[in-house]
Amino acid sequence: MSSELTDFFKKKKKQDESEKIDWQKNKDEWLETISTFNEQIITWLKDPLDNDFVKYNIEYLNINEYLFGNYQAPSIVITSGNDKVYFKPIEKFVLGFNGRIDIISFTDSKTLVYVNKEKGWFLFDQNKKGNLKPFTEKLFTELLQEMFS
Repeated sequence: MSSELTDFFKKKKKQDESEKIDWQKNKDEWLETISTFNEQIITWLKDPLDNDFVKYNIEYLNINEYLFGNYQAPSIVITSGNDKVYFKPIEKFVLGFNGRIDIISFTDSKTLVYVNKEKGWFLFDQNKKGNLKPFTEKLFTELLQEMFS
């Protein structure tokens, strides 16, 4: 019996070695995904920014994930008057998805989840049936109006 177990673990070790994951590359891709997301937000804000109705800045958050360790991720903060809305990267490894960013204001918070490059970002609402909505410019506009009100 122990020979069977030894063979099993020997085979598993060979398989694990052939399927090694490049965690640095994975982390770099995640950070690039966040940066691309932030660039999209800035693009959608072009008109209000050009008219000096809102401002934004990028802050770097310290994040600690088991597989990545400690790293810094860019977070966009949108300011209108005295109010702020934060787009905070939370984690890359979230069950069922490939990343999570929370949108946080003084009065509310929302969760965005990333599926993949082809499908993109979705608003996740665990309180509603059909709880994923594509994160489009229209939805972004609606969310900002709600969170700044």
